[in-house]
Order: sequence, then structure tokens, then C-alpha cells
Amino acid sequence: MAKGEWVSSKSALLIGNGRIRSPRAFVVSAALLFLFLGAGCEVTPSAQQDIDHAFDPGLGTPLVVPSPAPTLGCFNDRYTQPAAAITKKVDLLFMLDTSGSLDDERLKVSDGVDAFIAALPSDVDYRIGVMLAHGGASTYTGRLYSYSRTGNAKVLRSDLLTLPEIRAGLRSDLTHVRTDNDTDGGEIGMYSLTRSLDDDRLAEIRGQGFYRTDAALAIIIISDENDICADYPAGVIPVPDPQGIEVVAKARYCTRTAPAHVVGGVTVTPSYREKISPESVLRKFQDLQGGRPLVISAIAYTDPATVPRVGENEYAYGTLELVGLANGVKVEMNDASYVSGLNRIGTLTSVKLNLVKEFPLTHRGMDATSIRTKVDGRVVTHTYVPEMNLVSLDELGTAESTVDVAYCEPAPVPSPSPSVTPSPTPVPSPTPTGVPGVDPICQSGVFSPKNTVVGISIDPAEGSSTAIRAGFTAMGIPTTLYSDAEIVAGKLLVDGVTVVVLSRKVVITAVSVNYVTAIRNYIAAGGSLLAEYDGAALLFTQTVGLNVSFTGHFTPTIGLFNGNIAGGGLLLPVSFSAAFIIDPTHPVTVGVPTT
Repeated sequence: MAKGEWVSSKSALLIGNGRIRSPRAFVVSAALLFLFLGAGCEVTPSAQQDIDHAFDPGLGTPLVVPSPAPTLGCFNDRYTQPAAAITKKVDLLFMLDTSGSLDDERLKVSDGVDAFIAALPSDVDYRIGVMLAHGGASTYTGRLYSYSRTGNAKVLRSDLLTLPEIRAGLRSDLTHVRTDNDTDGGEIGMYSLTRSLDDDRLAEIRGQGFYRTDAALAIIIISDENDICADYPAGVIPVPDPQGIEVVAKARYCTRTAPAHVVGGVTVTPSYREKISPESVLRKFQDLQGGRPLVISAIAYTDPATVPRVGENEYAYGTLELVGLANGVKVEMNDASYVSGLNRIGTLTSVKLNLVKEFPLTHRGMDATSIRTKVDGRVVTHTYVPEMNLVSLDELGTAESTVDVAYCEPAPVPSPSPSVTPSPTPVPSPTPTGVPGVDPICQSGVFSPKNTVVGISIDPAEGSSTAIRAGFTAMGIPTTLYSDAEIVAGKLLVDGVTVVVLSRKVVITAVSVNYVTAIRNYIAAGGSLLAEYDGAALLFTQTVGLNVSFTGHFTPTIGLFNGNIAGGGLLLPVSFSAAFIIDPTHPVTVGVPTT
């Protein structure tokens, strides 16, 4: 597979022992499209030394990779932080769970809003709006709300009102909300946020002076239990809903027919079936912002162990997943005051207003472990985001700071040592042909089909393991679910597992280096992989084009193929799936609706 080649994860490959074959060991339902892989590549000490030396020179010194050849191609990308603010405008949206149990918490938010505002630049133009977490039967869903103000006055504007007037207006709105009995008091924030971006609601909100096209956007969700559209992780027993309203509301609203998106009479995105999830909500708001700063945070119960055991209080599944995907701030609802939490949200918003946090690499296919980042000559930590081929800095410097990102190509894979015949004179064996770009670990040994002992590795917080295992059971294939810790400990080999299914592996949580090493050791010992969705993407060295909600989750990759995977299959029926076109200018996707 040539470097940089785009591969659809709908392909099915069974790879091992120097051959590529059609998968005959399994009969796989059309509902799941997989990559079959079976039985490393280590950086040599001299190559590692080359990488280390590449980062020794001082700031401003050209990076030189020492001889002898062959040497690695190394690069240094230099950026300068902007001298002025990226934007001086902020829209702050409070998304409210309107159940009566939150009256005190909403009051504490209004008391602490000064802390958010104080963290913003003194000359920032900010506007505050409130939205209710109502379902489709409510007239308030996806609309800006105010207890006493109407029209454009629903938006609290710093250019028209004093801080005491803004504080008083927000306090009134937060403490006089409307309930929504159709959704158990109004606990379906992800639906309301999604509805606010439909053409009709978006036009209304922008007409009121909010969701501005030149402003940063900060969203603060306030909720004391799960979002109705959330999927519970496997093994989690929901807090009982005595009225049984949430299940009905989820079925009614969380999978919907999204209206077409029309611009100037032209249909940009046709109507489609949409399953509302943290990933879908984040993607819509990223599209709305178009690169402008976006901060999504929450005030909720963030620790399952400390949730009050009264009423329907619960860890905020769905809401906290959304915040995690957006790298926002989680404020514990049990805190006596929200001043500190709101200040942290304001500080994060302020940082994104003034400084660039993410920097693209000018070359692709680099060794992620070789990346080094400096700000004004000082080494800083970073996160590599492979799907976007960029680094996200943990420290940003100040205005006009110099940012250096240095990195190298992967070390070349050494050729196998020549074998020796019984003859006194060493005679090298013929050079293996192999498949270019495929890890030698996938091309060695003698392949034999395996379909007896199947293990599954899946993100424990994702929640799909029950459905996936049920699918295998329906096909007569029993499975065992393994935790990352068990895989790292080598339990797959102890149990004699012959095939491991990697499915939805990095939806929420990144894999570790130890996990990747254990999987590679498993392959080297003769095991095979059946990889689906992000599990399939883990098998490639590049993941450019995947959903940005997986930011940072593909470092490291298992890296069995030197190339890029993008696209992928859908779970069927399509009413349970959504696909997104990342690059509408690509020859394959020109003219295809973006959603």
C-alpha cells in the first residue's frame, strides 16, 4: 500500500505470511464491515540516536541529521503567535436542564457569572443567551429563552447593558425556567442544541444577535443527570425513572429526520436520518464555528462515586462525553460555589481568543514519537492529533511568541538478515518480495484460518459491546470481552485466543503504548485481528480525515500499514448511522452532500 493512499475501511483483508487472501474464516453480517489482519517494526538504536540528535541544536539552528546515510528526513516548522487577538467577541450560551431539582444550582451559576466575565479580556464584546433542554414538543426547544424579555432583548449584550443589568437579567432567566414534562422536566440538552442549528432556528437566533459569524462561542451545560439522548456504557445500570418518560422521549427525539440545509435556494445537505450523540453535536458546532474558538463545558456530577443518592441524580452521561470530546471544563456540581469553575471556563475561552493552540505539520507520514515542541526556545508538552496532522500545545506562550515543531520521518525498516546455508560459504537467501507498506509482522509465518476462540477489545465507555457481541452470538460465534489491562498482561495468549475483534476502540478513550505493544506481540505470536470502525483506523500509520471528535485518540497507532485510512462503512440500517464528508474538494467526494 503506497504511502498516502486512501483506503476505505469497507475493504476486507485477511493478511498473513506474505499473502493477501479473501477472508474465509468468518461469515460476517453485512451490518458490520471489517478489516481482517493477521501475523515488528522497531526503531534501531542508531536511528533513534539520529532522531534524538535532530533536536539537540538550539533555537533557530537548522536541524541537521548526522551521517552516515541513510538518515531520516527531519523538519522544523516555525510559527509565530498572533500579535493581536483572534477575535474580541464571545457568545456565551447556558443550556439548562429545567427539572425542579436544579433551582439552587442555577442560582449559584448566576452568582458566579462575574468570575467568567472577569477572566475575559477587558475590552471583549460578549453576549449571553439561555436555552432550555426541551424536546420536540416544546415551543422553547432550540430557541433562546428569557423569563421576561422578548425579541432581540433576550440576548444580554455587554455593549448595551451594564454588568449589574446583565447579572440581574441572567439571574431572572436562570431562576424562572419553564419545565417540559414531555422529557422528564427538560433533560434533553443535546437535542435542543442540535435543533438550534437547523436552518429555521439558526436564522431566528442570528436575527437576535447571537451565534455571530465572527464570534467565539462558549457553551455551559447545567444538568444533574444523564442527557436523555446518551447511551449508557456497558454494565451501567441507569438510575430508575419512575415515570418511564426518558425511554419514550429518547425513542421519539434522539433519532430524527434532520431537515435539509438550504443556502440561497440551493440544497447543500439533503434531509437525512440522524442519531443525536455527543459526536454529532460537537461536529455540528465545529461546522458552525468554522475554525473560530469553541469551548463546551458543563456543571454536572462529574464523579459517579459522589453523586447524591436521592431522586434521579446521576453522573451526566452524554453531557460529559461531549465536554470531553471538546476538551472543555468539567465543574463538579457538588462544589459549594461555582466561582472557580466559571473562572476556569472563562480563562480557557480567553486563551482561545488570543492565542493559537493547534499547529499543522507541513509534512505527513511523520513518526509521532519524534515530535518535539518549543515555545520561545523552551520545551513544552503537546498532544499530536493524527486525523488533522497537527499538534496541540499545552503551553502557548504570549503574543508574538515563537513556536517550533520539530519532527522526523519514520526510521527505515531494516532488511531481514540473510540466512546461512550449511555450506562453509555464507549464501544470502533471495530478497523477500513482500507487500510494500505492510509491516513485516503481517507477512511472516504460515497462515492458517482461525475461528475458534474470539476475544473482543472495545472502549468500555462507548457502550456498543453488548450489541456487537450479540451479533457474533447470532452467527454462532461465542466471544469474550477483554479489558485493556488484561490485554496488556498477556491474557489473550494465556487463554488461547485466536482472533481479537478491535471495534470502536478509541471513540472516547485513547489507547496506550502498552496496549499497542501487547497487540503487536499477540500478532507476532500468531494471533489475528478483526478490526472495525476506529479499531480499523488504528492499524494504519495515518488517520487524516476521520471524525475530529477522536482528536488525540490515535497516538500511538498499531501502525501495520504505511498509509492513510479514511471513510469507512456504516452500521445498517442507515437510520442508526451518519457519515460525513471531510474533504468536499477531493475527487472522490466532489458533489457529494457533506452529511
